[in-house]
Amino acid sequence: MKRNWLVAGGLGLIAAIVYFASMAEYAFPGESAHLLAIWKGLEIGEGEYPLMAVFAKALGAGNLIAPVCGVIAVVLLFHLVAALVCWRIKDESLVPQRSQLSLIVATSASFVFLLTPAVRTAATHLEPRLFDFTWALLAFAVALPALHLKRFGHLILPMVMGAMVSFGLFDSALFLALLPFFLAVIVYVSFRIGHRPYAALFIFFATAFFTFIIARGVFDLPTVRVLERLSEGVQGYYANPGWLFVLLFAT
Repeated sequence: MKRNWLVAGGLGLIAAIVYFASMAEYAFPGESAHLLAIWKGLEIGEGEYPLMAVFAKALGAGNLIAPVCGVIAVVLLFHLVAALVCWRIKDESLVPQRSQLSLIVATSASFVFLLTPAVRTAATHLEPRLFDFTWALLAFAVALPALHLKRFGHLILPMVMGAMVSFGLFDSALFLALLPFFLAVIVYVSFRIGHRPYAALFIFFATAFFTFIIARGVFDLPTVRVLERLSEGVQGYYANPGWLFVLLFAT
């Protein structure tokens, strides 16, 4: 819908003004400074965040990637929330107002996200977690155009999503934690456009597997090292207090 794109563009513009105006001009102490030093050739790294490194280096290997991810995340979040609200409204009395309700809810959610202190901080200096979140949103957003491809949507979606999830695993265990949600989206879209999900699920896992093999060679990382990082990431989630509550709330 044209109105949604206009609102999303407005939110993206506001996010760009907020984030770029306050972007850090220095290396933030800690992991951020460590990554910047590696990508600028000042330190020797062990292949940390290889996917993010591709985009960060393309943007100058500095903090610029932070506000870019922030703006993209705001726009994607708006579209995903708007679509989710539309899908969830089944009450006949609310169907006529579905577009307006989805617009209000999506705008509110995106604006709150935009101004949240943690997000503003992550969007003004190099922060791997924001990149991971943005990449995950982008993977989910593939479902939106796939819904309009009645003939091939159930095949294109798992191919693209499988590849994106596989690439994401090289950077973060977040994509392993979100795997059930990615699969749920594939099943939903398949049924929505009139197909059973079995072929789509097979394509997702097959694409993810072959993409993993290819990416491992491109990033020059041994499988053992990648699996160790994923294990450490998963253990990190479990070690945080309240992780089960967060998981249930998200579900």
